[in-house]
Amino acid sequence: MKRALLTVGIALVIVPAFGQSPPGSRNLVEPAFSASDFGHPITNKYFTLKPGAKFVYEGKPTKG
Repeated sequence: MKRALLTVGIALVIVPAFGQSPPGSRNLVEPAFSASDFGHPITNKYFTLKPGAKFVYEGKPTKG
């Protein structure tokens, strides 16, 4: 019985600590983001995503 009470007591102390923000992190500023920074033209010649392209990956199940 003492062990169960000790476990519950420790859980009541530890669990709320994980839900709190670290000290000094409450005034964070969101980074500047603009969707227009991403898009055309695509300049990666090794991974060109063409409209209508379809990729199908197949494999065999492995044993083990």
